[in-house]
Amino acid sequence: VKAPGVVLISFILMYLFAVAFKELNKAEPDCGTTFAWASRAFGPVVGWLGGWGMIAAEVIVMANLVEITGAYSFRFVGVLG
Repeated sequence: VKAPGVVLISFILMYLFAVAFKELNKAEPDCGTTFAWASRAFGPVVGWLGGWGMIAAEVIVMANLVEITGAYSFRFVGVLG
């Protein structure tokens, strides 16, 4: 019942994050990227590993989130009980 409200609030928060990163990128290119910051702090090997670690985590997490999103979307439109 509360899922549409949660989606709306999530959209607003993600929009604000996008605006914040847009403004940060004007001042500091590559802001928020794991590779750039880890490379500066710990060297290129750690930056490379961090970047690939983020990609692997995204692949695993996104596969699980797609299932959850699909199930709730079908429930929202009344296809699943």
